[in-house]
Amino acid sequence: MNHFLDGPIKTSDAVDYHYLDQSGVVEVDGINDEKDYNVLRRCFTTLGFDEGATVMPILSCVAAVLHLGNVQFGVVKKAMEEDSSEVANQDVLELACKLLGVDKTVCNTNLISKNIGNRSTMMVAYSVEKAQEARDGLVKFLYGNLFQLIIDAINKSLAKSQTSAEHASIIESIHSPIGLLHPRRSSRRSRRRASWRWTWTS
Repeated sequence: MNHFLDGPIKTSDAVDYHYLDQSGVVEVDGINDEKDYNVLRRCFTTLGFDEGATVMPILSCVAAVLHLGNVQFGVVKKAMEEDSSEVANQDVLELACKLLGVDKTVCNTNLISKNIGNRSTMMVAYSVEKAQEARDGLVKFLYGNLFQLIIDAINKSLAKSQTSAEHASIIESIHSPIGLLHPRRSSRRSRRRASWRWTWTS
């Protein structure tokens, strides 16, 4: 598999990522991930997405999600209280935080503990299982908001179009590689212009 996102985005083969390899199947006959990715990039260009301001941040966020899924936790044994957890591979967390532009120390703290204080800070340590849940919760939050951003940008771009033919083609092209988005025709349509809206589906 080609590393077509390698370089500044820092990704590699699908088998290297926990979120992509849980089924053990990363290649499907008839599906070319690199081709779909190139189609997606062309769609971003057609929709007017700025490479530096929009496209690269989107790709960086997707890469960060993959790396966060690879963050592992180890048990911290304690004699007088319940065992806690720690990030076992700090280098992976550091890379994810760099892609997101966030402070690694703050992210690390919030992955392995939570603040239960009201007026003051009172941190309670997570077990390994709770830390994994915190990691997955963060990823779901990032992924959901990322797609909402893309949806809003697509809707804004489509609203400027005077014809539907070109953008209907774009919708069809984007739908396949993104997978979690689907087009829904608006209930209000004119004879000359079909109105399209994008919705987030879980």
